[in-house]
Parts: sequence; C-alpha cells; structure tokens
Amino acid sequence: MTLHMKEATKARVSALVWMATPLGNENQVNTVELAKKYRLPAIYAGHSVVDHGGLMSYGIDRDEPYRRTAVFVDKILKGTHPSEIPVEQPTKFEL
Repeated sequence: MTLHMKEATKARVSALVWMATPLGNENQVNTVELAKKYRLPAIYAGHSVVDHGGLMSYGIDRDEPYRRTAVFVDKILKGTHPSEIPVEQPTKFEL
C-alpha cells in the first residue's frame, strides 16, 4: 500500500477514491493513515472510515436495506409471492 501512495504522490494524483472491498475493509485504518501521511485528500465508500479519521465518505445508508426488509416480510406474510416483489436499488445515500 505504501508503494502505491508514493507512486500516486509522484504522479501528482490530486485525490483518492476508496471503494469498499474485502481487502480495502481490512486495510481501512492503514489507508486513512497513508492518505494523511501523503496529504492525499480521499473520499471513502462508508462512514466507518470517517470514524477512523478519513476525510469524508459517500455511500448507501447501511441501515435502509434492513428497514426495507420489514416491508418485504409484511408483503410475503400477506400473501405476495416472493417472485412478485421487484428487486430494489439503493435510493438513500449518506455524505
């Protein structure tokens, strides 16, 4: 990770966009620290990274899908077949 930050700095990269991946999630604290060390502004996919010192985040509201699950369960219990319930995309985001 340090090598990539050094290369980004040498290439005069102006910012970092951090996507949530299993590897990225494991290294979020290191990523935040390296972004600070190399003075590279970064936007992260989840608010937990901001809790670890990241500059800012933009991504889906992680609680909303759980709230929507209650709506699906209610429909199924009232007789709607699961195949009749449309797939939903996130509509609520957090900055």
